[in-house]
Amino acid sequence: SICFGYTDNDKYTYNKYCSNYKMSEIACIYIADYLNNFDIEGNIVFQNGIITNTNKGRNFWWDNGGGTGPAAQNPRIVNNYMYYSKNHPSGVGSLFLLSQSAKGVVTGNYFMRGVMQVTGQGGSTNLNLSNNTILADSLAGFSQSSYPNNSYLLSEPSQNLIVVRPNQYDANRANIVIYNWQKLNTVNVDVMSLGWVAGTTYELRNTQDYFNDKITGTYNGGNTISVSMTGRTVAQPIGMATPA
Repeated sequence: SICFGYTDNDKYTYNKYCSNYKMSEIACIYIADYLNNFDIEGNIVFQNGIITNTNKGRNFWWDNGGGTGPAAQNPRIVNNYMYYSKNHPSGVGSLFLLSQSAKGVVTGNYFMRGVMQVTGQGGSTNLNLSNNTILADSLAGFSQSSYPNNSYLLSEPSQNLIVVRPNQYDANRANIVIYNWQKLNTVNVDVMSLGWVAGTTYELRNTQDYFNDKITGTYNGGNTISVSMTGRTVAQPIGMATPA
């Protein structure tokens, strides 16, 4: 099976039963021999595998047939946002796994907790792994000295990270990422990039309870909107307990 070119941008996935991005299956239905020219950008991925209570959870899993197939050519993994909780019930899952690749670009990503693994039979060649922010419970297949041009954290950040990504297909939509490290009850989100004018009405939907947990408001100018971090809810999977 051969896949030449695939773009997956600005999606959010969370609390899935097992893995999220398992590139050997998503792209080609089954384990592929060639995964070339994939562009993965601006995605929000967190807590996948949390409801399985096993160690099978993966936020990003690019395995190239278990690392035995040909190296993926030119993968581009840029400006994605990932997270595992410190006490993930399934143990330390794989925050990020990239098997062998050639001329890969992994940059501008925000990797928070879990195992970060860059490996595979024969390893990766000409990999640009740089300008990422990494808080990993462990590193596998590489060391900080192998790719020093990243920010490797020893503990959770003390300042919040808030990112607004306008939807490239619909000007009326956007994804907002909030890492509330400061545990604030309310955060201010800069919406200048959305081109709103005073009087614009908006609706925010919590991705963990998309149909029930909504915030509505009217933008009054001033470049920011206020978003409450309290009272947020999580939808209950059918036949299973609600994830924490």
